[in-house]
Amino acid sequence: MARGECEAAVGTAAREDGIELSKMPAVSWLRSRGHLHLPARAQAALPIMQRAFELLGGDVEAMRGKRLSNLPNDLLHSGSRTMVEVDESQHFISMRGVTLDLLEPESAGFDLREYRGLVAALHPRSDRYFAAKVTFGIPGPRSRGRGRAYFDLLRDVVAPLMGYRVVRVAAVEAASSDGAKGAAAYCKARERLLAATGSSALTA
Repeated sequence: MARGECEAAVGTAAREDGIELSKMPAVSWLRSRGHLHLPARAQAALPIMQRAFELLGGDVEAMRGKRLSNLPNDLLHSGSRTMVEVDESQHFISMRGVTLDLLEPESAGFDLREYRGLVAALHPRSDRYFAAKVTFGIPGPRSRGRGRAYFDLLRDVVAPLMGYRVVRVAAVEAASSDGAKGAAAYCKARERLLAATGSSALTA
């Protein structure tokens, strides 16, 4: 599978509906040191991120010692400042369920009930995805998965404070290719994306 194929397919399907999504450029407020490097405007996110960091077994000194770099993001509708995050199965790990419980339903850019259900269904397999890989700052077993849950939450709570809306698209349907999976994911999230971006569908 080609890296980014699923995200590209979401972008292609959206374009057919009149929603122009592009690869989101790096932003200085989403960095590799997470809540330890928040700008003043995003300080309201600090309590929830500190709590998540503790629950996920984070190490403050190790996180502080990481090389400071920008985090990669998925797609952006620049006109409405809507970030579109395409979540494949590896995002639905057991510890993502812990971070979901820290979010308020009205503030989430996705259906929390749906995401909790996907975590319950997919985590036995997703917890094994790159299980031996390490996210520096979050040591211990399944470090990569716990790190992914932490940085997904970082986007959820920091982006709105910086003037962005986050819409999450779950791309977990069984499909013949990542492209087909991305197209199916867009169809499920179509109405939310149209509403978030203020777009009018070009197709019926």
